[in-house]
This record gives sequence, C-alpha cells and structure tokens, in this order.
Amino acid sequence: KEPQPPKPPDFYVTEPQKYYILNLPPGNYRIRLKADDGTIVEGSEKNLLVFTARRKEGIGYEIIPGNRWTKREECNDPTNVIYAAGKNVLYFRPYYQDEYNELYHNKLLDPQNEGREENWKWVHTEPVKDVYLLFYGQDRLLKRVDKKPYKVKQIPGPELGYNIVEFTRESFPGEKPTFEGYQLALSQDLPKQGYQIYLEKKKKNILLTESRREIRLIKKKNASFLYYLSLFPLVVGAIVFIIRWRKVEK
Repeated sequence: KEPQPPKPPDFYVTEPQKYYILNLPPGNYRIRLKADDGTIVEGSEKNLLVFTARRKEGIGYEIIPGNRWTKREECNDPTNVIYAAGKNVLYFRPYYQDEYNELYHNKLLDPQNEGREENWKWVHTEPVKDVYLLFYGQDRLLKRVDKKPYKVKQIPGPELGYNIVEFTRESFPGEKPTFEGYQLALSQDLPKQGYQIYLEKKKKNILLTESRREIRLIKKKNASFLYYLSLFPLVVGAIVFIIRWRKVEK
C-alpha cells in the first residue's frame, strides 16, 4: 500500500534578522541612530511613545447573530446592553481583553489610523476556555450552555440562504467547523427584561463576575404602531405649515 504523503507545513518563517530590542516603562522618548564614527544618522530621530493597558483581564464577547452570521458584533464594555428582537439565535464567543487608549492602539496597528486620545477601547487577547455560558432570567438560572462547533451550510437554489447546524465529523467528513461558540436561543414569548449572561468555570463552578452582560428583548408585534408614531411629528408639521400658509394668503 502506498504511504500517504505528509501534511505540508501551514506556517511561514522569515529569515533571521538583527533588530534593536528596547524594554522601556510607559512614557515619551526620543530615539536616534549613532554611526560607528559617533555621528548621528540623518533622519533617524523619532519620537517614541510607550503605553500600557489601563485595565487588564476583562471579558468581552464576539456575538454572531444566527440570521446574519457574517455581521459579527462585539460587546466589550461591561455596561453595554445586548438587544435582541423577536425570536433570535445568538452565538457567543468570549475573550479576555485589555483596555487601551484608543488613539495609541490604533496608531500601533497602523500609523495612518485615527482615534481620540481621550477615548479608551477594549482589545481581545485570547479566548476564554473551559467555561459554561449561564443564562439567567427573573433571578434564576434558565440555561447552562456548553461550547460547540458549528457549520454554516448554504441552501441550494435561488434562495441564497444558509443554515447553521451543529458540526460533527460524521456529518461533515474531512471538513472543519465554520466557528465554535455558545448557542443561545431566545424566544419571542419571553418577558422583555430581566436577563443576564455569565461565564462559569467548569471545574470550580465559579462565576466570572466581569463576564456579566444584560440582555433586553424587543417585541416585534408593536413595530407597526411605532412606525406610525414616528410619522406623527411630520403630520403635525404639515398641518401647522398649511395653517400659516392660509393666514399669509389672507
């Protein structure tokens, strides 16, 4: 039997190069290069800003909506509220995160990036592992969710839709899952408020308090009423305009 060829490498290694390594505390510095003869290399003077995270080891979420899985959203600030309309399926991917100055971090990624020095941003560092996602409602535990792999399947035909199904090697031999996450199915019959999610360590059953997020459900049955209500100021404005126009005509 002919042996199977080895798996080709899937990584890339650059050639060894020499660099100058600096390990400095946060602050503002000026750096420059000095030639062997002691002169300063022209154009080598640069400003150097060293910064660090204001807060570390927070927990944020990447959220994948089941009805538009390519439009992923983030919920990083602990004070953020997650809104869900009607019947909805959300897939949560938790990450550890550090908080950095928005301008400094944006410039670190690309000097052409913009940002505001007075703003701060959370940056994901690594996935949170070995945890359950807990779904609380009305001060009681409603569901404990474990992480699972999922596969996005395109629906054949002119509809151009897709389904998200749980991935198994038996169902998809030789393939890989599209993503992994914690699936939370929200019913449109649930009360609108009073829901939270937490992460719980599997082995120690410890709640990670920094993982708490509030979830609010938005009902769709009154959506038409809200639409007509939004037109009310326009109708009032039109009536006032007609009344004033008639007075001017007189």
